[in-house]
Amino acid sequence: MTTLAHWAYFALEDGTKKPHRSEVGWQHKTPSVIQMPPPHNYGIVLNADDLILDVDPRNGGLDSIAKLIEKFKLANTRTVTTPSGGWHLYFKKPAHIKVKVKQALYPGIDFLSQGQFVCGPGTYTLASEHSSEGVYKLTRGDVEIAEIPV
Repeated sequence: MTTLAHWAYFALEDGTKKPHRSEVGWQHKTPSVIQMPPPHNYGIVLNADDLILDVDPRNGGLDSIAKLIEKFKLANTRTVTTPSGGWHLYFKKPAHIKVKVKQALYPGIDFLSQGQFVCGPGTYTLASEHSSEGVYKLTRGDVEIAEIPV
């Protein structure tokens, strides 16, 4: 089971998806058993064995995720709904497998892993050029994080 201690967390600027100015070096934070996410906007630092599918329906993500589900028989997994109406689908992968963020076959999906972050559930963003206004909401917290088929 993946617990809160699996990830490192850092504060985001209010209303944005940008690391707080005090969070220099967030990419190098490591998980701590006693660490909990901040009570406000926060980012989750991804580890080598994390794979988050960041699905953006405005850019073709619905068709792409349908193709991925059909091709790889993706299991139900922990899911966060994003303010744009998309999803962050949380998966586990072997740590030695590297992924490219953009895959030409799957427009509208970013494949996020080590050295990157996602906004944590409860994070609120204002509308801007790179984000929609709203809250990141945990919508499938009742399931374990699934292994990605390799």
